[in-house]
Amino acid sequence: MGALERYVTAQAESFLVPAMPTFTYKKASKKVHPVAASLPEDFRTIRHCPEDPLFTLSPLATRPPPFTPGTRLTQ
Repeated sequence: MGALERYVTAQAESFLVPAMPTFTYKKASKKVHPVAASLPEDFRTIRHCPEDPLFTLSPLATRPPPFTPGTRLTQ
């Protein structure tokens, strides 16, 4: 490849490199202002807090069952 062809190829590749995007601050006139409105019932969040969340849990045994070796843990 001759010097001229390398120069032309380098110039062509330099045009393919995208320029770095520059980000500027948004102008105050383009600020999004929230609008006070009521949402329909379908979009309302309903929270139910039980009085005693521990009431539905089953009690734990005071002694764990004997160890049985498995595929991941061995004796």
